[in-house]
This record gives sequence, structure tokens and C-alpha cells, in this order.
Amino acid sequence: MILLDTNCYGKLLDPKTRAFDEAKYAKIAASLRIIGREIWPSQLNALEIIRIKHAPLRDALLGVMHRLKGSRPLLPWPQDLLARAGALAQQKTRFQVSPVLLDAIVADPSLLKPAHVTFARRRITQAETNFKQSMAHGRALTRPIIKAHGGGNPWPDPQAFLELWSDPQNLAWYINRDLRAVKLSAKQVPHDLLLANPHWRLHYDAVGIAMHRQLMEPQQPRWVGRIDLVQLVHLGDADILVTDDGPFRDAARDVIDGRYGGKRVMSWQEFVDAAG
Repeated sequence: MILLDTNCYGKLLDPKTRAFDEAKYAKIAASLRIIGREIWPSQLNALEIIRIKHAPLRDALLGVMHRLKGSRPLLPWPQDLLARAGALAQQKTRFQVSPVLLDAIVADPSLLKPAHVTFARRRITQAETNFKQSMAHGRALTRPIIKAHGGGNPWPDPQAFLELWSDPQNLAWYINRDLRAVKLSAKQVPHDLLLANPHWRLHYDAVGIAMHRQLMEPQQPRWVGRIDLVQLVHLGDADILVTDDGPFRDAARDVIDGRYGGKRVMSWQEFVDAAG
């Protein structure tokens, strides 16, 4: 399975007509069929597109999504996967994905109402607000760890930082917070069981790499938000993430490279070249 960041959907529009570029897609799809892979759009992609103010562009991008997803439902909002954490206690690590209203809107943009646009904008804004609050608390928790290792930047690279960050004791506050959000406890879903699931390891590694970028890098990079990083959760199933957002791509590679075998993060041009 291949994930496209929302900034890549416009690459499949004809620049003159803003219609779906069938010729470009046919070339990519033929290569993907050979390797048994397919692009699978997500609810997050749909929400990001729905909040676009320019209706002609928005509807054209929804058309790209509809063409790519076919009859399959959109991948769920990554945070909704956590609401299924209770099933982990029964050793269930795969779930059925069912169509929702977003699927209907992607298929028929005329169903889109102002209230849906407002909902999309609020949900994305709230996710970013919550993430920044979490980062503020996380920095307070991380500073004693840095001090215990001699201060400064005692780790040679982001992956070394993640090795320490991903220790279950360090993640306990985050895990308990996430479980409380879905009315569960560590007794119902033990931390080690949650962290055995690749989706949730990716979830917490994404938080960790954001922390590293804010605390450790000598020149603080552009903020990579929650809506970008949360997409990494889907790499629990997917093989490739394609994005043309440079800072997000760098952060995603810091999480994936050397830690998740068989997973790749690519630019759009790298993806097209590989498909060619």
C-alpha cells in the first residue's frame, strides 16, 4: 500500500484543464500493478482537501481522490485507530474499514455543505493545538533526560534519541493520556501490548522526532505539525509514503530509516522516477 501526502494529489491534475491526468496515472498504475501495490487515500487527505476555500480546486482534488480510491473506503483518521485499542487486549491487530460520510463526499462533492468545511477546519486546528500542548509538556519531561546524559545534545543522530525516547517508562505519560482519551486504562490495555503494535510505535516515534527537532537540532527547523506526522501511523500497513513537503519528509525519514524495515519515504519525483 502507498500513501500520498495531500500535497501530492495535485500532481495528478492536468495543469491546463485541472482534469484528472489519465495518461500520467496510467503509467504509474501500470508499474504499481507489477509490484502488487496501490495508492490508498485517507480520511485525513479528504479533510485537508475539504477545507480548501477555492471550490474548483477542491472539487478537482476530490475527483483525484475518488479516482484513486475506487470502491474502497478511505483509510480511517489515524487517531480513530486508538479508539480500537481495547481490541488489542484480545490480540486483535487488524480491523475492518467501513465507508463514512467522507467517502460519499469524495464520490460526489455536491454533497459538501458549509458545515462539513467548518468541521474539517476545526478538527485539523484542534489536532494541531492539542499537539503543541503535548509538545510543551513533553519538553518539560525530556529536559531531565537530557541533563542526565550530560546536557547539550548527547545523541549522535535522531535515531539514537528515538532509542531512548521509545523506552516504555518514558512513554508512560503519553500512553496513559491516550488511553484515558478513549476511556481505557493500562489494566485493560497494558503498555507493552500497545507498543507491540507497529501503528502505535510509529505514533509515539512521530511524537519523539518532533521533540528532537524542537530540542536538539542546532538550527530549529520549520515546525512539522500533527497533521503531517500522524500520517506515519498508516505505515504500520503501508510500504511507502510520498510527500513533497521537505521538512516533513526529513522528519519522516528520521523515524523510518533504519528502524522500520521495508518502509520508505519518498518525494513525488522519486516516486515517479521509480514508477517509470
